[in-house]
Amino acid sequence: MPVLKARLPAASATLARSAAHIAEASDLLDELAQIDAQALVVDGRMNIEWLSTLSFPRAKNLFRWWLASMDFTAPSKDRLDEMLTQLINAGADASLKILLDKTSDTYLRRYQGFAYIESNHPEHASEIAMIWQGEDTLTMPDGTQLVFERKQGEGLAIDRLGGHKLRIASRNGGERFKPDLARPTRTLKHLLQEANMPPWLRERLPLVYLDDTLAVVPSIGVDCMMQATEQEFGLLIRWLA
Repeated sequence: MPVLKARLPAASATLARSAAHIAEASDLLDELAQIDAQALVVDGRMNIEWLSTLSFPRAKNLFRWWLASMDFTAPSKDRLDEMLTQLINAGADASLKILLDKTSDTYLRRYQGFAYIESNHPEHASEIAMIWQGEDTLTMPDGTQLVFERKQGEGLAIDRLGGHKLRIASRNGGERFKPDLARPTRTLKHLLQEANMPPWLRERLPLVYLDDTLAVVPSIGVDCMMQATEQEFGLLIRWLA
């Protein structure tokens, strides 16, 4: 700096001005990414078909912002370009799995036209066997959370619990569920496939039982005989995977 100042007296002011311009540009890029995310990012997953309609620099800006929003430091430029190219160009039925972070065993995945972040931990194999005691949040063995919210006219009818405790359990296979009174009882496997839930999430999905009755399947619905009416208070149960 002393040498620069000796030859260019305005160097400090010029550098400060340039830094301010860079900061403003960075803020504008973040604002653009947030605008794009309103259309392309739903429940933490990103629509790849719409992403591919953006120019590559704009898609990369959104992709970098999306990773940062999930607390991941963006990789190097070349690595970011490679990941984005694979994500966009992979076939619709391709099983894409790209390592993001070795320390957390986290992967970038593509499924049914959407990009996902998947974290694998040894605890994922742990069986879920929990009782809801009225908490607002329950943390599953894999670190994901079940959120409980009371709301009138929606969710599992609270009055029908009858003092019984809700039981949270893992999938065992073969479960059947009827969230729609107008449709027949169906296998949970078919309902999850119909909802386009990724296979790695299906394996970890917590199920909510009232005694031995499957009462709530997060992301799918409430047993049709246990749904709150407009006059009843219900329990909305969301899984933050």
